[in-house]
Amino acid sequence: NYSEIICTVIGTDEILTIEKNGSFYLGNMVADIYRQVTGAEISIVSYGNLRSSWSPGKIPRYKISDLQPFRNLFCTFTMNGEEVKKMLKIIQSGRKKYYLTSGIKQILAKDRNGEYHLTDIKLFDGYKESDINSSDEYLISANDFLSKGGDDFEKVLPWYKPRNLNCNYGVDAEIVEKYLKAQQVIDVRKYMDDNR
Repeated sequence: NYSEIICTVIGTDEILTIEKNGSFYLGNMVADIYRQVTGAEISIVSYGNLRSSWSPGKIPRYKISDLQPFRNLFCTFTMNGEEVKKMLKIIQSGRKKYYLTSGIKQILAKDRNGEYHLTDIKLFDGYKESDINSSDEYLISANDFLSKGGDDFEKVLPWYKPRNLNCNYGVDAEIVEKYLKAQQVIDVRKYMDDNR
């Protein structure tokens, strides 16, 4: 039953994959799924946890398993606004860089060496942006690999222990499969709009 059709991808002729400049439309979609499924304000996904490309057309079940083969768990934890900003600046300048996010707008500046650095972060729902308040608590969605210190999150754990950690949502590929099956058609054009 791995050939069972889960959804249809429309809206572009391009293959949905990772690019060196950090564009990863398929990953942006997965970051949105993390946020929507858990009800978090912000989600973070390491592109190293996403391992395949999708062409437009019908997406069979095995493509979702290929995309997320590690069977990580969806998790949530809370951070205050000051911690959110510090964490994002650390991971987005780390060795992995280009972490995929949903729920925030990241403002970048290029230095003399042509490297981009995070200069500001706003909450952003795709239409409206607002400030992240330092003392407010925010629900963050990630997977258990990151929350245990995977990739650049290892630089976060020395000063932050995940509060209210909940990893009882289930396995990533299974959740994504269920979500996409309910949607049936995925229009990726919204992930290619720089304003959103």
